[in-house]
Amino acid sequence: MPFPDITSPSAINPIHVWSGMRTELIWIYEGGIHPDNQSRKSDNTHGYRVWFLFNGSVEVRRDRKVLRARAGECIIPPRGAMYQRFSSDARILSLFFSCDWPTGENLFNEHRGLVLKTADFPRFLSKAQELSALVKTYSNVPTDVHFTEQPVDYLEFLHLQRLFIEWLEVFAQTLVALDYTYVQVDPIDKRLLQAVRCLKQSSLSVPFPAELIQQESGLGRSQLDRLFFQTFGTTTRSYWNRRKLDSAKALLATTANPIKELGFRLGFKQASHFTTWFHTHTGLNPAAYRSRESGAHRHESA
Repeated sequence: MPFPDITSPSAINPIHVWSGMRTELIWIYEGGIHPDNQSRKSDNTHGYRVWFLFNGSVEVRRDRKVLRARAGECIIPPRGAMYQRFSSDARILSLFFSCDWPTGENLFNEHRGLVLKTADFPRFLSKAQELSALVKTYSNVPTDVHFTEQPVDYLEFLHLQRLFIEWLEVFAQTLVALDYTYVQVDPIDKRLLQAVRCLKQSSLSVPFPAELIQQESGLGRSQLDRLFFQTFGTTTRSYWNRRKLDSAKALLATTANPIKELGFRLGFKQASHFTTWFHTHTGLNPAAYRSRESGAHRHESA
């Protein structure tokens, strides 16, 4: 199936707008499904999950919507809370990644999920396999495959990014070929995009970078807060907290690092401060959240 021109008027944005998107490969895994993960509830609110099935089947339910996929098919689960059920013999290639606007919206409008035959889009699978093969060469990748803590040199990092961007291009081409449309954002003030970049690039181990944001954006505090809220529907501090919370959730669910260490990496000098902050935002303490969610990221066969 030929791909349409993705530079149609509905997809045109200034380069600086596209560069404001957050794109990150969070995990990639190829193999069987851990028993704890075969039948469970899952939160698919943020980011994209893509499952290529090599064997077995999966059923995903959200509200009254049911999607089923079997070997030779690919499923992109629907947005939001869902229930997933894999067959015991299922074997998959799984990717989880972010591709969203500074507003927090995902790249495409579609939220219902989809199932497609991988034979109709062979590069969609082959590019994912190239990416998976590279990650398998990393000597210290943990079994949960949340490999962003993997130490690599700059050239290795660029290699990973190149393969991920190549796959992301095919992902976008595939969805456009299936008549999906991009989320259109209103023109964003370049000064606010600069503030967003500062918020995304600053280390989470340091305090909220209020002065740096003002310096990089060229806006005073009150003007920055007003324009930022008008554009993104949130404050700069709330945006920072969301980034820190997303990172905390991912680290708790996919690593075995001590909670005290994770809190320190996220800028908390005391473990109790991290626990209180995390409970305020999630209703759970870090240990309880880790216990509940860690099974969702143990993909390896028992």
